[in-house]
Amino acid sequence: MINSSTMDVDLQHSQFGLCPRGDSYYSYRLVETMAFGVIPVIISDDWVLPFEELIPWPSLSVRVREADLAQLPAILHAIPLEEVCAMRMRAFDTYHRYLRTPREWNRGMEEVLAKRAAAKLA
Repeated sequence: MINSSTMDVDLQHSQFGLCPRGDSYYSYRLVETMAFGVIPVIISDDWVLPFEELIPWPSLSVRVREADLAQLPAILHAIPLEEVCAMRMRAFDTYHRYLRTPREWNRGMEEVLAKRAAAKLA
């Protein structure tokens, strides 16, 4: 079992956090990583991310196909430091806007439903 305090310390000193899918196509690591302002590195081929209609995931995360895992160091190294800083801020802000508590999750669901309703009327 992972000691959560050790993980917290690791995340406090990280730019990127690995978020492989769990038993299903989701992992709590995604939200934990974003809570620390760390860029989630999503390792999954079929994962549907929360609020994809609202959250510009490519601007705040790195997504790697499972077959491309060997290229991950080169992929991360190629991201300029200025972009890493911007991505970290977007991840942290997005966590607080949509993923921090059930209240934010509800707000996100309401925004998605409103967006879909507006699209039907257009």
